[in-house]
Amino acid sequence: MDRSAHTLDALKTQCESLRFPTHQPLLNEYMALWMDCRAFRENRTHHRALRLSLGLLANLGRHTLTGTICATGRQFMDWTSEYRLFSPVPMVSR
Repeated sequence: MDRSAHTLDALKTQCESLRFPTHQPLLNEYMALWMDCRAFRENRTHHRALRLSLGLLANLGRHTLTGTICATGRQFMDWTSEYRLFSPVPMVSR
């Protein structure tokens, strides 16, 4: 099994834990597009951003970061890493 297939299986497992059905073609296409977009250096940041993007889709209330975290079922866990994802990164002068 190549790395992309393994990562896609891991993302499907993560979606199942979020109670998103994985047999729907739209979700499969969304996840395939997400796998092609590697905007983050670390896999855990990539997975965190994926989880939050799915939470935005599932959120029925106001689309705030707090509402998105609650939509993913992580309202009773530490939110620090989610908020750091949206914090500004200091620029390094060259």
